Amino acid sequence: NSEHKIELKEKFQRMCDKLMIKKRYMYLTEEILKDNPSMCEYMAPSLDARQDMVVVEIPKLGKEAATKAIKEWGQP
Repeated sequence: NSEHKIELKEKFQRMCDKLMIKKRYMYLTEEILKDNPSMCEYMAPSLDARQDMVVVEIPKLGKEAATKAIKEWGQP
């Protein structure tokens, strides 16, 4: 509960509340942790590193979900 980037934390919390998301999980590999040592330190500001990862991965996740949905519906 640091005071780093409070406005982003509040925005993210509102999004989770509206989408009824209770818990947020992030899959971290050893490689990711080596590239971002601040994520391993207690009370270190790691929000920037996490946001940078999310910006890249969310479109991939959306594409995968859309592809699965289209395949399930049987439409191109």
